[in-house]
Order: sequence, then structure tokens, then C-alpha cells
Amino acid sequence: MANSALFNGMQIPCAWTLSNGNQNIIIAIMDKYIDDEHFDLVGKIPYKYGTNNPINQDLNHGVQSVGAAVGIRNNGTCSAGSGGNSRVAAYRGQYANNSNIIDASNKGYQIISISAWNTISRATMVTATQNGTVVLVAGLD
Repeated sequence: MANSALFNGMQIPCAWTLSNGNQNIIIAIMDKYIDDEHFDLVGKIPYKYGTNNPINQDLNHGVQSVGAAVGIRNNGTCSAGSGGNSRVAAYRGQYANNSNIIDASNKGYQIISISAWNTISRATMVTATQNGTVVLVAGLD
């Protein structure tokens, strides 16, 4: 694994002894470009919203975000997702915004992963969490 120190530091193998996720868990991931045909992600993204922004195609940020969540394990390539048996709802074409977060929460997606949160209102975060959605935030301030 390319970044085994980070992988082991996050204790992913230990987490796999408890759970690998399951098909009923849908993780909404919001990014400008998510390649749902990437070999580590095939069959993992049944729900797709928006359109990829081709300007961002070479960044692979969305592929890495989805791969960290649900990437296929033990295929000898790239990543291994922490919740590999789960599935993804891909919100493509932009980073997270208030309406996408509320939409994902209202659709019952249990987890929302966003990379840039500086435009998200407190009211949106409160509404999503009151709906029972876990919102994971990493990124810009």
C-alpha cells in the first residue's frame, strides 16, 4: 500500500475487524470531479447527481475521496476503502453547498463527506445532523 503509515495510523485494519460497511449504508460525497468508471470504484456509485466538471478531471481528488470511503480491497491497486461494502451517492460538479447537503440528508444518506465547507451555513449543518446524518468535514476554512 502506497501510504501504509497513514493507513495503519488510522487503524483501518483494526476497523475492518469490526465492520467493512454494508450495502445499506450510503455515503454522499461531494466533489467537482468523481470518476465513477475508475477501476477501484466500479459498481460502488449507484447514485449520481450533477455533472463532472472536466476542468478538474486531472485532479483525482474525488476519486481519492470516494476510494478512501469505499475503494475495492485486495485488488492490488490504489486504495482500500474503510467502508468498502458501503455505496456512494456522488454529488459531482462542485464542492458541497447548502442545498446539496440538505438534499442528501433528506434522501436519508447516513453520511455526508465534504472537502470544502467555507460556504456551508450553520443552519444547514444543524438541519442535517438533526435528520440523523453524520457530516464529515475536511478542508478549507
